Amino acid sequence: MATLELKNINKTYSRTVVPVKDISLTVGDDEFLTLLGPSGCGKSTTLRAIAGLDLPTRGQVLIGDRDVTYTPPGDRNVAMVFQSYALYPHMSVRENVAAGLKLRRLPVGEISDRVQSVAIKLDLDSLLDRKPSELSGGQRQRVALARALVRRPDVFLLDEPLSNLDALLREQVRAELKQIFADQPAPVVYVTHDQTEAMTLSSKVAVLYDGYLQQLDSPEQIYSKPANQFVAGFIGSPQMNLLILKCQGNSAQLGDVPIKLPDGGSTAAATVSLGIRPEDCILGGSDAEDTDKAVAVSGTVFLSENLGPNLLISLRLSEERTEESITLRSLVPVGSVSVGDKVTLLLPRNRLHWFDAVTGDRLDS
Repeated sequence: MATLELKNINKTYSRTVVPVKDISLTVGDDEFLTLLGPSGCGKSTTLRAIAGLDLPTRGQVLIGDRDVTYTPPGDRNVAMVFQSYALYPHMSVRENVAAGLKLRRLPVGEISDRVQSVAIKLDLDSLLDRKPSELSGGQRQRVALARALVRRPDVFLLDEPLSNLDALLREQVRAELKQIFADQPAPVVYVTHDQTEAMTLSSKVAVLYDGYLQQLDSPEQIYSKPANQFVAGFIGSPQMNLLILKCQGNSAQLGDVPIKLPDGGSTAAATVSLGIRPEDCILGGSDAEDTDKAVAVSGTVFLSENLGPNLLISLRLSEERTEESITLRSLVPVGSVSVGDKVTLLLPRNRLHWFDAVTGDRLDS
């Protein structure tokens, strides 16, 4: 199969509208890359440049050893699954799946064999003679996937394919997608704003913001070692606690508690950003103390949100609410605390994330 490579891709519409800025990345055989980010970050524009639907202002798109930057979409041998499914309403499922193969003038027998093989894999073999209007949303999505898979392309492109499905069906189809593409050797590029899809499906995640590539890494590294404050705040649910703390010498001040800055942390800065995920804040006893392994902070619970197996509590470290009040959110067992309780949280030192308060870049290695 072929490797997909983007070299310094830039897309400019006007002097003030630059949705993609100097993006470079590689997707190898058997790799599933997700372009993840909020609306307007440049992920769909990047996908369209790969497909040939938009020409980059600058940079190169390579598939294998071919430079396809200016090659028409039909000559790139890529298959794309759209958010809207894009099925022909007057054609049966069989005809929809076979449409691309007929345009390529493949033998009738080979078309029939490919359609049947993919239909069995996607559990569509009993639906081949139905029209799209007779199918559920999940079945239509599987037809769109079948139309891509049957082509045996060099690269698969998927543009938010699950966004039109309800929550339960989205979870089901997401699991099916993971199994389907585990058996496909071609590179896969998947666009979504849903971090759950990105983290569960991908072998690599590219986090985009404001047209720039913020971090390209495995889902595990994206979660455990975000490259900057944006990635830290965007990845994870509930969202990471991000606190702007004042620096004194080689320590940052969290309420009344000094925390030693990491090696490489800038002690010359007046402030620093500290991040810790709610699931890493451990509920401690009243006699909990600072140790070499954890920082103990105390405060009063002012908000409790029931998430089913856990409560998401919000803790105010100061007695009174002011502009400089520091709050922490923590996941704790249901029934363990109530609003108004004064509690102590233990913050494991190896789960703390430090960022430059101005640039947002990660400080600790």
